[in-house]
Amino acid sequence: GTPLGPGYEKLADTINDVANRIEASTDLTAAEKRKSPRILENISQEAREPVPAKSTLAEVLGGLMATVKSIPDIAKGAGALAPLLAKLIP
Repeated sequence: GTPLGPGYEKLADTINDVANRIEASTDLTAAEKRKSPRILENISQEAREPVPAKSTLAEVLGGLMATVKSIPDIAKGAGALAPLLAKLIP
């Protein structure tokens, strides 16, 4: 494959923002907070790869979006992911 460009760096940065929101969330249980960083770190690392696996990112991010949109104090940051995903993952 070919490198996908700077948009994926923005995706990784946005994922980090969502991770920070999860950590600060008052709407999540401690168990939910412990699970989330591993998932987000995997996404962030994949997005920073020279040739990210688009299908992997699309699948994982789709599930993540569905989950975080339902959490009020995280939804705002998650909303920033949607336009990035539309551009990066056809």
